[in-house]
Amino acid sequence: MINSVKPILVLLPGLDGTGRLFTPLRRELPKEVEPIVLSYPPDTPLTYDDLCNFLAHELPTDPFVLLGESFGGPLAILLAQRAKYYLKGIILCASFITNSHPLLTKFLRPVLSPSIFRREPLTWAMKIF
Repeated sequence: MINSVKPILVLLPGLDGTGRLFTPLRRELPKEVEPIVLSYPPDTPLTYDDLCNFLAHELPTDPFVLLGESFGGPLAILLAQRAKYYLKGIILCASFITNSHPLLTKFLRPVLSPSIFRREPLTWAMKIF
């Protein structure tokens, strides 16, 4: 018997959380692959665990592969623990599993609060960085 179900590729976006950056990839995927882009809630700051709980309900109940881009990579690793036998593979794209600069994070954490990321960035700062 031939399996008529398309292979599913679940795409986890980076920090923008929208999945818009996957548009060029989706255009290039073979028609035999069904891409599913998961998005993050735009109005609520969530931890990795909170996002994982949110996204776990969005995972397909057919076999799939997870692609985690940048910020989505650690989420893919966390979701893999919940996906059971439906998950067939993980792809990490420009991502990380552990913090490559733990000392920098230690010093910046007290300065960077979630409220900073809710504000419109300053134009001069955007040009510099």
